[in-house]
Amino acid sequence: MKLKYLLFFITSLSFLTGCSAGVSSMPVQAGDGLIHPLCVDELLSLEEGNSCINLKACQKRFSHIPFDTTSPWQASWKADGSHPDYYGFRHYQVIGNMEKNQTLLLFSANYGGSGTFSSALLVEGFSPYSPTLILSQKFSGGDRCMGGLKQVRIESPETFSVVRNMSLYDLVEFVSGKQKTGLSYCARCCAGLITQRISLDGDPELESATIFPPQGSEQNESEKCFYNLLGTRHYSQTLAKEELTSLVDQFLSQCK
Repeated sequence: MKLKYLLFFITSLSFLTGCSAGVSSMPVQAGDGLIHPLCVDELLSLEEGNSCINLKACQKRFSHIPFDTTSPWQASWKADGSHPDYYGFRHYQVIGNMEKNQTLLLFSANYGGSGTFSSALLVEGFSPYSPTLILSQKFSGGDRCMGGLKQVRIESPETFSVVRNMSLYDLVEFVSGKQKTGLSYCARCCAGLITQRISLDGDPELESATIFPPQGSEQNESEKCFYNLLGTRHYSQTLAKEELTSLVDQFLSQCK
């Protein structure tokens, strides 16, 4: 009996530790050679930097839940009511490989409500034959126009960029760190895009923004003031970091 408990303890400990991305010699039978989206989802609850899941055990746990390869996603799962413990959907797209044996992913999820949340994930051991899947870094997006990721692309082996959807409220707060009441703030109120460049060894850097023309004629006074400072209402404008920072500073000082 003591031996039984000892073996259980050792097995449990190995599930939580041992973040090695070595490749197993035995194939994992799940999703026809792909990593299950629900396993990738489990990375989101981990701390960055050499945190991992036991991929072989996770693949086995979800092997009875089918998923498909609907474009543009490499793997896509959507709840159909047959597995009531899981809701919404999980998708991931493999963007490509980077230095330090890392793979860049774009992940999108819904957990049963109206929100769609996206993340860029840097992982090691991204193979269905790897015993563990390691989370190196994660860059979370909000719900659609509230900072959600529209695009992730590799710029060099050591850098990549993310493009975020932004409401006018989120854009001003993102640039200035200040909250401005009276601006559009909802998951469907996309006022523009923010592009960030990210180094594997550094923090995200704001690169540029594209601001869309206002939709309709329902802007309040703060929004009208913003677009007057921008100088156009008829086409999208792309601003460099310095131009965007200057625009937001003017807005905060001059608009009510």
